[in-house]
Amino acid sequence: MPDKFLGFDVMSYPGDGTVAWLWAHGFRICGLYLNHHRGGKDESWISHRPRLANSGWGLAPLYLGWQTVDNHGHQLPPPGDPQTTAAADAREAVALMQAAGFGVGSTIFFDIEDGTIPSGSYDRYLVSWFGAVRAANYVPATYCSYRLASWARQNNIPCWSFHIPANGHGPFDPGSLPAASIDDGCIGTQFRQEAHLNGLPLAVDLDWFSIRDPSSAHAVSQPAD
Repeated sequence: MPDKFLGFDVMSYPGDGTVAWLWAHGFRICGLYLNHHRGGKDESWISHRPRLANSGWGLAPLYLGWQTVDNHGHQLPPPGDPQTTAAADAREAVALMQAAGFGVGSTIFFDIEDGTIPSGSYDRYLVSWFGAVRAANYVPATYCSYRLASWARQNNIPCWSFHIPANGHGPFDPGSLPAASIDDGCIGTQFRQEAHLNGLPLAVDLDWFSIRDPSSAHAVSQPAD
């Protein structure tokens, strides 16, 4: 068995033809967006989960809860009532997982777009969200900057990091991708965003994972410090 598995993620389901092309070129894991904002739902991914799982894809389900930066990098305020907000968002995340067919014990990756270590009200919100997800018998995890990997370990949360060079969108030969490794203490690392691959018209984010199926709670374990 290989020591790492190639993955991709893209905002909306890219179509069956693209998924088949990626599989044929060695990809085995895909990020699966449950939503793109609180109160939303990505039917394009959720509706395809059964087919993807039955076809052998490992899946990394992503939930976007409260964010402290917008799409342009501008700072946003943390929730005023972190515990209550976290409880509501955890219920939403679990409901989306169930709608997609992920059973109890599956792992949910909370997407943290802010690259700074959470503190204050936002830290309390995230820790409360993790606890509420555990109470619902799902496994909380996070997709976040590599700078937050130590914070995730301190909270006993599996971490899928993003660690992107300043430039380098390709195009790349899918059989000869740029060298990259999984960040210390993480179960996966995104090493390129909006990468162009020769033969594929759609740009995708590129990831390496240390486990075959990130949604399987029993496979997600915290590495020792």
